[in-house]
Amino acid sequence: MGNPLILNGYGIKITVDNGRLVIKNGNRSSEEKPESYYLQPNQKKITSILIYGQTGYISLEAFKWISLQNIQLNIFNWDGSLLSSVNQEKENNGKRKIAQYETYLDEDKRLGIAKNLIKAKITNSIKILDSLPFPVIETHLIVPYLNEVDNAKDIPELMGYEATAAKIYWKEFMKAIPEKWGFVERSGRESSDYTNTMLNYGYALLEAECLRIINTVGLDPCIGFLHEMRNEKRSLAYDLQEIFRGEIDVVVYKLLSKGYRVPKTDFLRMNNYSLRLREGGTDKLSKAYETRMSERIEYEGKLIPRRKVIERKGFELAEYVEGRRENINFLY
Repeated sequence: MGNPLILNGYGIKITVDNGRLVIKNGNRSSEEKPESYYLQPNQKKITSILIYGQTGYISLEAFKWISLQNIQLNIFNWDGSLLSSVNQEKENNGKRKIAQYETYLDEDKRLGIAKNLIKAKITNSIKILDSLPFPVIETHLIVPYLNEVDNAKDIPELMGYEATAAKIYWKEFMKAIPEKWGFVERSGRESSDYTNTMLNYGYALLEAECLRIINTVGLDPCIGFLHEMRNEKRSLAYDLQEIFRGEIDVVVYKLLSKGYRVPKTDFLRMNNYSLRLREGGTDKLSKAYETRMSERIEYEGKLIPRRKVIERKGFELAEYVEGRRENINFLY
């Protein structure tokens, strides 16, 4: 997402005045005066707006301004899940979408893509565990399930291997998280421990990134190859997200383990005992995410930001479903 503007608190306001986008951040306390921002057209300092705020409004003219300037607007729920992502589709390629639908209906091709996704996810999980400085972590326990992926006869069987590998991964990853954070297993939304809460917020940032790339390459985010289609699901975004989830795990590990840069005061316990991140926590997590995604890694002989690797994989998938690429490989 590049350089994000993070908005928190109550009373957020986004309007347009004299051709400028006028943004008022939310009030976090009665004493604090919220910041204001003024963006000129074609000003490239802000590439995305992340809204974690509780109340406020965006004018219709502001939506138009944001769309014309190709700024991604992401709105998050209190638990960190992505409620909405507004980004302009760069390539409205009808033929590409038709090719995507045809590939989805081809059971062999769909299973082949799904296998490659899971191979990449498990391989990356092994790399993440190997990178953690804890000798008690037993990475080798996951390897047999990576070897079983090619033997899967259908997607349910494939998902079974992935689920078992993930269960082992989290058991080993847990060894690297200090006990004070109460991480005993991976849970979903409305988590009650600090680690899962941060993971949920981080995965939502990654989901928004994947949606932007899917729109950029002109694919349909609702038609995935691993995750089933449902009315409320962004299945293809979840597919692409699987490859890079480990990057979020590293971000959370560093925030919780390197001097405890996220204190417990950055969390708020809700009435149902689940946790949410306060403004300071979302700021720290979003900035750590940007740092990770901006780091350059080697890909096909070149050093490029991790974010660009996600884009490359999106383009490669688009080329594969169109028949312009003979094979698909999500490893990086």
